[in-house]
Amino acid sequence: MPQFQHYVQQAYLRRWTRPRDYLFLFDKGTRTLLRRTSSKSVLGEFDWQSQEMESAFAQVESVIGNTDATSEITDFRGKKEFTDWLALHLVRNRANLATIRGTDYQSRVRDTSNMLLQWHGFWQNFTENVLITSDNPVVLIRSTTGDFFIAPLSPRRCVYVVPQDRMPMEHNAPGFWPPTLNQIMVNTARSYCISFDASLHLP
Repeated sequence: MPQFQHYVQQAYLRRWTRPRDYLFLFDKGTRTLLRRTSSKSVLGEFDWQSQEMESAFAQVESVIGNTDATSEITDFRGKKEFTDWLALHLVRNRANLATIRGTDYQSRVRDTSNMLLQWHGFWQNFTENVLITSDNPVVLIRSTTGDFFIAPLSPRRCVYVVPQDRMPMEHNAPGFWPPTLNQIMVNTARSYCISFDASLHLP
C-alpha cells in the first residue's frame, strides 16, 4: 500500500495547526491560499524514500518534534539532535528529492550536522503567532557580513545559526521584524508556504 512520506516533518508542521489539525497551504508563485488542509497530507510524496531512511531519522524527529520549541538547548546531546534536525531539512527538501530519492543520504545529513554543530544559535521570540514556514524550512542567508541560517521553529519562535568565527555580540545578534522573516520564507520556498491562518503576514 503506498505510504505518504513527509520531507518536512509532520510534528513540526503541527505547530502551525489550528484545532482539529488543520493549517493553511499557500502557493508561493501567486501568494494565494490553495486550501485549508491537514498536516498529514502536505509537504511530502508517496514512497519517495526507503523504509531504512525513514527509520534512520525517527529518533531525532521524535525528540525535536516533541519539544515545545520554547527553550534554548544547552547540553551537547540536545545540540547534536537539533543540528541533526536542521541538517535533515537542509538535505531532505523538495529541491533535493530527485537526487536523494531511494538513496542512503545519511552521510550528507551527518556532514551538514557536524558543520552546524561548530556554529552558534541565537533565538528570537514573539508574544503572538506571527511567523509562517514553507517547504524549505531551514534557509541559508548570504550577506555581506557573513552567511547564516534561519529556521522558524513555531509561529512564535525563530532560530538563527551563525559560524563561531563570525559570532556577533549578543545585542547585535541576527533578528528580523516578523513580516521580513515571512518575506524571506516566501522568497526561499520551493513551491508552498504554510501559515497558521489565511494570511501570509507579509509587509
